Amino acid sequence: MIRHRAALLCVALYLAAPVGRALPAQALASSSGSAPSGPKAEKGGKKDTKDKDKAAPDESSTSPRAPSARALARTAARAALFADSTPLAITLRFDHRALFRDRDTLTTKWYPARLIVRAADGTDTPPVRLRPRGHFRLARANCDFVPLLIDFAAKSARGTTFDGQRTLKLVTHCQTDQSSYDELLLREHLVYRVHNLLTPHSFQSRLVAAEYGDSADAKWHVARRAMLVEHEDLVARRAGGKIVTQRGAVWENLDSAAVAHYALFQYLIGGTDWSVSALHNVRIALRPDGTYLPLAYDFDWTGLVDAPYSVPDPRLNLRNTRQRLFRGPCWPPAAYRDAVQHFVAQRDAIARLFEHPDLSESYRRETAKWLAEFYRDVADDKALERTIKRSCDVGT
Repeated sequence: MIRHRAALLCVALYLAAPVGRALPAQALASSSGSAPSGPKAEKGGKKDTKDKDKAAPDESSTSPRAPSARALARTAARAALFADSTPLAITLRFDHRALFRDRDTLTTKWYPARLIVRAADGTDTPPVRLRPRGHFRLARANCDFVPLLIDFAAKSARGTTFDGQRTLKLVTHCQTDQSSYDELLLREHLVYRVHNLLTPHSFQSRLVAAEYGDSADAKWHVARRAMLVEHEDLVARRAGGKIVTQRGAVWENLDSAAVAHYALFQYLIGGTDWSVSALHNVRIALRPDGTYLPLAYDFDWTGLVDAPYSVPDPRLNLRNTRQRLFRGPCWPPAAYRDAVQHFVAQRDAIARLFEHPDLSESYRRETAKWLAEFYRDVADDKALERTIKRSCDVGT
């Protein structure tokens, strides 16, 4: 009950947040991806109270230059960490009492740590520092083990498993005394994998077999599943662009093909805990051609993960996160046709992801049925029109 109340409070904080300024008019004029039709503002806006990993990039409306061959090579090197699907075995040693006491969502304090990569051919020990991050999971009532931000000293990761990385999110298990949270973490990783199947413009993740030790207390030891998530700047660079942090975007600001994909993806996974206008669980990348791409992340409150603590936004009148709601623009079905065909082409590959042996049998069975419902909802233009109309008629 305590966690449920904390979750509702978290949602209420997002709802009360103001929406920021719109993207610059001069940038919009140069965009080639205006929406074919639809509402003038995104449905529902929430302020993102999640952590900010690094200093914000340049927010100029000027489109970035096309990346050089050298820049593309560096980006490819940085992606190598996520190219391997084998869980990465690491050990982190730090002062856990000091770090876990720091539950301030706006904290800027870093804590020294040692990172060891446990591998057959030796160990990598790049110097790192850690910081707690997040919002919901920093509350003691929600998680006893905080999510972490790993920061590498300049060039310290060169020649190691983390070559090219500077800052990485480590999604941790949240509740140490509940083994079910390991499966929740695996489910969220698989949602990232679904997005990777559907578009290259998506965050990459990698499972981790993590061991945690205390630098001052040899008795404290935790071994659990974790997940590394690619830094947003690298996702944008792979798209040839850069992250912009202006708030207040509306659908017409963004590339229409990317919007169609984004809206269908969120409907597929049962995602409603996001806001393009408030940059909540989404980032926006500006590409050299002047188009803006929405980049989705943070999926633990989706129906596909189905976490026990996740609750839908009360304004949406949903029973639970497994009840889908289309929150994209109210465009005619023809605007989504190409995206639907792409989702259909990946249907079998998506289904295979959720046959993972570490998922419970009941979850695998129910999720197979639930994913099939998505494809019935978009089976043809008439079905898709009904799906969109259900949302647009109630003005959500």
